[in-house]
Amino acid sequence: MATSDSFNWAMACRRILEARSHEPERVFGALATAARQLTDADGTSVISWRPPGAQQLVRSGSRLRRLPESRLTSAVTAAGGVWMVSVPVRGEVDLVTWRSGQGPRFGDEDVELLRLLATLAGTAMGLTETALSSLYGVARKLLGSRDLDEVLLEIVTTAAQVLRAEIASVFLLAPGGDTLEAKASVGHRTIDTARLKVKRGQGLVGHVLQTGAIYCVDDWSTDPVISKEFLRIASLEGSRSAIGAPMNVDGETVGVLAAWRRRRSLFSDGDVEVIRALADLGAVAVQRAVSADALRDMSDSLRQANNALAQRVSEAEHALRIHERLTRIVVDGAELPAVIGTLGEITGKDVAAVGFEGTVIQAGAAWLVDLLRSSRGHHSPRVGATALILGPDSQGRHAIAVKIRSAGFEWAELGVASEPQPPALDVQAAEQAATACAVLLARQDAVAAAVRRLESEFVWDLLEGRIGSETEALVHAHQLARDLPAAARVVLLSTGPPADRAAVDRSAPDQLERSSLGLARSMAELLDSYGLHARYGRRGQLLAVIIPGPRSLDDTRRLCGDMLKLARRVGSRIQLGVSSPINSITEYLGVLQFLLEPAHRSDLDSYVTQVLGPLIAYDREHGSHLVDTVAAYLQCNCHLQRAAATLFVHHKTMSYRLARVSTLTGLRLDNQEDRFRLHLALKILSLQGKVSSPEADGRPAPDAAWRATASPARQPGREPLTAPGALAYCAPPAS
Repeated sequence: MATSDSFNWAMACRRILEARSHEPERVFGALATAARQLTDADGTSVISWRPPGAQQLVRSGSRLRRLPESRLTSAVTAAGGVWMVSVPVRGEVDLVTWRSGQGPRFGDEDVELLRLLATLAGTAMGLTETALSSLYGVARKLLGSRDLDEVLLEIVTTAAQVLRAEIASVFLLAPGGDTLEAKASVGHRTIDTARLKVKRGQGLVGHVLQTGAIYCVDDWSTDPVISKEFLRIASLEGSRSAIGAPMNVDGETVGVLAAWRRRRSLFSDGDVEVIRALADLGAVAVQRAVSADALRDMSDSLRQANNALAQRVSEAEHALRIHERLTRIVVDGAELPAVIGTLGEITGKDVAAVGFEGTVIQAGAAWLVDLLRSSRGHHSPRVGATALILGPDSQGRHAIAVKIRSAGFEWAELGVASEPQPPALDVQAAEQAATACAVLLARQDAVAAAVRRLESEFVWDLLEGRIGSETEALVHAHQLARDLPAAARVVLLSTGPPADRAAVDRSAPDQLERSSLGLARSMAELLDSYGLHARYGRRGQLLAVIIPGPRSLDDTRRLCGDMLKLARRVGSRIQLGVSSPINSITEYLGVLQFLLEPAHRSDLDSYVTQVLGPLIAYDREHGSHLVDTVAAYLQCNCHLQRAAATLFVHHKTMSYRLARVSTLTGLRLDNQEDRFRLHLALKILSLQGKVSSPEADGRPAPDAAWRATASPARQPGREPLTAPGALAYCAPPAS
């Protein structure tokens, strides 16, 4: 580390200059001592590289164990466990300074100051007292100031005085490396000289840049080397002779120092040494300025990086506070409006949330809701990890939009009013609020799904006769916080996929499931609009609805018509069946018998023939019992061994019969929809009294127990739907 602040530069320079009148070793000794004191080094040596090899001329401090085998080309090197700095003195003589490898590495300022000392020592032996005094003045200016312009002006002023020249200029290499620009000038008559730009090879200055050597011109008009591009300026300035020297840093020319006389003249060897020394000092000044600029740039970069880091820390702390605030809302079990309201408080802007069906979950400004709806499906630029920027709308307004997504479902979209370039904190707040909303919705959906599942099981237990008494049914209803209506109708809907099969193929399974759930929710909203608090049971694509209250035939038709319209809007197919009025929900346990009561039996007969016709014909022709087999199998909850035991047959016989059933009907018994069709067809036969039910005496029937009987009279209290088609409605595909 340089100690230039405490180093006595005046004393060191005087000792070097006083030693010039003695042998060169005295100058080199003064140089080595000053260099060791300046850098606080372990030792310094002045080494000559003349053949046959390195020779140590003088040394100060500790001895270097081994001299370098070849001349050092790098300013700072590490070798033999020590740090070394090598700077040229003159010719083939270098100043080598070293420090233990355990100490600090030499810095750029150390190298610059050592080069300055070496330049003084190298020029001291061949200069006059006046030249040395001037050189010392330049050195002091260079040490006392890092202002490059000030130092360069001192150099050209000294050059003009010592070289007895009327004009002097320093040219520095511009970016690109082929053009020199005048940076400091004295003695010029025209402004063009002070602003002169010289390309490589042009005039004296360009020739020095191209050759990298000092060049003297005794007379412009007769010199065979110098090009004549600047004769006009030379005529205006009156210059006739000139000298130029390269300013080299680490072997590269970074500028040229030139001086002009307004007379023909010869430049002496002393003049050459002076301009060489001044050019070397100028090179040191340039290197110090470059180092200072680099240090300043590094300082600026560090300051900017520190400011950016502080900004990121501030944003992270703010984001953490937002996260903690929203997390507390979720943990405390608040509802969705609390999260959305908090987001509005954080950003100070309008906030809205719109479901993907277009329903408004949280109302905000009307324009914001419209923008969220109209932008759905459009490509919008991303402004965060998940946030998009929407807009502009017709009024030029924008909004941040974040999808509320969890468990593979996209529940809704959250919108926050914003500028075209939204603040980062608003984006973070919107994304974190969307995450909190997703957690709340997922939790609410999980609870609702559990309640729906229990209610579905309860409804299907009622409809399939698995609840044995009215008391048991009331207990179950009370546990679910649900009321059982005293009178009701039952609607059975069989939902299918959209008519557009290509759309189905493109849809992900979770989206199809969501579509089915959406239809169920829409049906619930429709019934709520009628003031009917219905009970639902969902099983796959089947939806059983218990509608409370005795409703007239016209009201029931109107309700069914609205259900069909709803199915058209969502693009689904449904088959819909409606029961006659039931005076007590528990009066007919095993109540699928009252679901389908048409005005004409032909629809039911056609359905039974379509589903069971092949089995009935096969049994009649072969005396087999395939209808009994499939009935027992369904009654035993598709348990093969139990169904075989019920029919007193071997389980392999049972497997063979079921395979035959699938072959004849084309229905798969491992498919829920196909099992429902078989079960429904068997129920219709039982309802019509054409066969005796295997459940009539409370236990499954033995083999060949299904026998034809006379059709019973219509049961009392059963009001038929008199209009044709009242049994089954099939919603056409949405147009």
